[in-house]
Amino acid sequence: MQFVLPGVTVMSALVLCAPLLVGCSSTGDSTEGTTTSNTIRIGLEAPLTGSQRELGVGMLRGASMAAVEINAAGGTLGKKIVIVPIDDQADPEIGAAAAAKAITSGLDGIVGPYNSSVGISLTLSEPITPGATSYASTVATVAATKPDLMYIVTFFPEGGLIAREMFDSRTPARCLADKGAYDNGFITAAGITAARHCPIVGVPAPGDFTNSAARVATFRKLYSAAPGSWSRFTYDSVKLLAEKAEEAGGFSAEPLTAALEATSGWTGWTGSVAFEMPTGNRTPAPVTVDITDAKGAFHVDADWMTATGFAF
Repeated sequence: MQFVLPGVTVMSALVLCAPLLVGCSSTGDSTEGTTTSNTIRIGLEAPLTGSQRELGVGMLRGASMAAVEINAAGGTLGKKIVIVPIDDQADPEIGAAAAAKAITSGLDGIVGPYNSSVGISLTLSEPITPGATSYASTVATVAATKPDLMYIVTFFPEGGLIAREMFDSRTPARCLADKGAYDNGFITAAGITAARHCPIVGVPAPGDFTNSAARVATFRKLYSAAPGSWSRFTYDSVKLLAEKAEEAGGFSAEPLTAALEATSGWTGWTGSVAFEMPTGNRTPAPVTVDITDAKGAFHVDADWMTATGFAF
């Protein structure tokens, strides 16, 4: 059973109540440190290196910020929370090995991962090679079929370059990017002007959520950077996981799973949270269509909200 916030994953076979736990260090992004029985270790799996590093670091910082606040309020179950970084490099083989190693060391829970797969493709069955510096030939090939819309199904480094090529080549088709590309790095790769011509399936921006200003300010103070695209989801994931562990009396799989299944009306940075059974998916799912503003920031498309009746 996986509970998808998106971002929080509790695996009944892997959630351990381990006797050996890792203590806090003084670093801002990683709190992995000395072994102690007074800590709870929660793994954060994300692409912490490689082309998706920006997204992964944002996830890690969101989780770490939640741990800082929980610990300042006395911890959970009388213990301090430690965030253990698990770098999957957006590669399933590397991620599986890294997660297995981290779990063997004795984790109590895992938040993440971001990528459900590493397959990258463009609609109309035109494949691309990750890591290229230009996708001009791919865009030209698809544009030659005269589509009304080109839906970019890839991650943000490649998605931004494709959006920029579509804009630079004056491709007549409209551009829409899949949620895999939803990250501030998409805007960086595309450039603000091109990004503004390519809406993206994503989630509300950190500042779009009600009463988010204080959390955004705290994040900036801690990391001297704006929250990443998924920082607030990993923040909520750690907060929710810690709270449910308190209810369950620990991190044993069966009672913790039951506590998570019973989640209803829990409210965090990303709004109200409940889980749909038996999938474990979050409901309501805060999936939106976002546009880039003139300053290079994502916001939910107001016209899309009006058309769909979306509210958050």
